[in-house]
Amino acid sequence: MYRNDRNVDSFNLVNALQPVFRNTGCGMFEYDRKKQNETADSILRALALNADFARALKQYVRINSVRRVVQFDDGSVRYGIHAEFEGHNKINSFRIFKDEDTDAFDSYFYSVCDNKAELGKVRTSS
Repeated sequence: MYRNDRNVDSFNLVNALQPVFRNTGCGMFEYDRKKQNETADSILRALALNADFARALKQYVRINSVRRVVQFDDGSVRYGIHAEFEGHNKINSFRIFKDEDTDAFDSYFYSVCDNKAELGKVRTSS
């Protein structure tokens, strides 16, 4: 399920709107990689409503890639996923972060076309 598409153009365009970091081995910030992996898995299980999220999600949507991401903001750390799936002539992306204290999710949906990314919708604490 965790497959990084070699083309990171869409990720970089969305990243200009909402900066996050992914595990590239550069070690710019300290974060808990185990928590990052566990959080990503729990987000995908919640999306699929199934412990076998890789198989369950394939029934509903074709996801090109899923990246584990970390967002640093004023001393706080948020763990989540960045996922991309193909639409008609564009790649659509979404990011979901999990709040550790409340187990709520913040979701951000983006439309990426050519060299432009736009934030389409935000759902917080759902």
